[in-house]
Formats: sequence, C-alpha cells, structure tokens
Amino acid sequence: MKKNRLIIACLLVMMSIVYMSAQGFPMDTIYRMALEGRSVRGGHDYALRARMLTKEDLNLPVKDLFQLRFQENPKGLCMFCSFRFQANERALHQRIPQEAFGPVRVNYGPSVFESWYLPGNNIKVSIGAVGKIASNGNADYVYSIEPMSARDKAGFFKNGLGKWDRFLIGSTTVGLSERTGFSDRVRTLRPTVLPADNLAVYMLESANTLFLHLNGIMPRKDVPAVGQIYATSSQSALFPFGFVGKVVSVCKDKTGFKVEFGEVDELELFDIK
Repeated sequence: MKKNRLIIACLLVMMSIVYMSAQGFPMDTIYRMALEGRSVRGGHDYALRARMLTKEDLNLPVKDLFQLRFQENPKGLCMFCSFRFQANERALHQRIPQEAFGPVRVNYGPSVFESWYLPGNNIKVSIGAVGKIASNGNADYVYSIEPMSARDKAGFFKNGLGKWDRFLIGSTTVGLSERTGFSDRVRTLRPTVLPADNLAVYMLESANTLFLHLNGIMPRKDVPAVGQIYATSSQSALFPFGFVGKVVSVCKDKTGFKVEFGEVDELELFDIK
C-alpha cells in the first residue's frame, strides 16, 4: 500500500512539473496559442479567447481580470490583459524569466510601465499601472506582450551569465555597425573583445564621441593598440551610453594619449549562432 502511494505521489509531482513547464512565464502560453490559431485559420480565434478567460492559463484569479484582448500593429499580433490588485502585479513580476533584459522603466504621464526584452522569444513583455496607485499599491494594471521589431533587437547579446544584455545603438559612443539578417540569432561577445571599463581608471574625461583621452601615466602595456576592440554595455558617468569601438589610431601628447576609435562590425564583436 505504501509503495502504491509513493508511486502515485511521484506521478503527481511529475505531472505538476510538466504542467508548470508547459505554462512558460505569465501568459506567454496564451500568446503562442493565439499566434498558432491565427496562422492556421488566417485570422483571430475568438472562441479560443473566450475559453481562455475561463481557464487558469492566465495564472491570475479570473475575478480580478478586466479583459484580455489582441490587436494588430505594424510589428504583428499584440496581447493586452488588464487586471486589478498589487498582489497580482507582484506575482507576474516574480515569474519574468531571469535571463530577460530589464526592467526598462517608462513613464506615460501618471502611468508607469516596466518592460523586459526576450530576443530569443522575439517578444517584449510590459507590466504597468494605469492612472492613480493607492497607498497600499492597488491599482488597475496592464500586462502586455508584443513582438520585437528588427530595431528593437539591435544591439542585444547574451553575456557571460546567460542573461540578455544590450548596446544602445544610435549613440555617438557606440560604434556598432548594424547588419541585417542576424536579428533572430543569438549573439555572444567574442573572447578577443576587451572590456572598455579597463580604460576607465585612465580616462581624463567622459566618452561622448569615439575619441578617448587617456592619462599619460598609464602603463605602456595598457595603452590601446591599433585594431583592438573595446566594448562595454554598462552605462556610467564615464560611459553614459556604453561604448563600442575599434582602435584606429593612438597619438601621444603632453597630457597623455588620444585614442581614436572606429565603428565595429557585428561579426567582429559577436559570435553569432
């Protein structure tokens, strides 16, 4: 009898593990189902959406939900879910994947949203309060999933910890030349890329162009050499937008070294798989 109970208990645990893995993170399962339904039927499956609102796929109490809706925009199919209570908002926060890039905080008037990017899934997930937030944190909240555009995915890569990181493409100190055709591929920094933070201790001023002014007291072995690539995605006082650059020239003057950097091709910066 005890043996049978043990077997049943093991089966229940295995079933719960399969169920949890099938759920993914909050509402991703529903979004994927909607995409599949659209591709198969050539349109939205309204019956599927109605059924979703009565199931636990949402991982939220049905009584706390206002609506679940889908809409098209130039990026593709977007999903929006509105609900109430801070406890639900916290529950959703806790289940955002650890490897996601974020949160990126954005204010729209009185509304505050935090977004996470998952380039491997091609989606951006956002959670935010709409309007006034009560003293206890309760409010009307919105959870959304939308596809990432090619522009959204520019500059993303996987760091050494397996998390998504990003270079801010478009800033004057990020000399990363964008290529097309790699937006759906996972990128990691090449081991030959040197940390730009190694130069920070010698910098005489912050980087606001692809020129760095370095103190003349720096050891010769630390002086950048032509052809070396330096990069950092971290934003700081010295690197307000991060930094990417390949050394083009190094000139010595009375105060130190003036190092000119050029743009770096993605294939020089990343291993792309």
